[in-house]
Amino acid sequence: MPNIALTYLSEVSNIPKDKLHSELKSFVAVFPKISTSIKERTQTMYQEQYVSEDDDNNEESINEFSDILEDNTLELFGMFNNN
Repeated sequence: MPNIALTYLSEVSNIPKDKLHSELKSFVAVFPKISTSIKERTQTMYQEQYVSEDDDNNEESINEFSDILEDNTLELFGMFNNN
């Protein structure tokens, strides 16, 4: 960060320039860990949501298949009983 920007931020925030510089250096050291953690959690949430939606779709498909199978079984059972 340019020195003039740091000076301006120090004046605007009413924080001594040395303290602001120190805090920014600390933040820069921690930021990759924070951003990676947030990114991983976000990806995990979306993956879990995607899997959940797939499970819902699979459950609907299984229910539809079960209904079709049940209907066909009843038809076949009726055919054998009528003969």
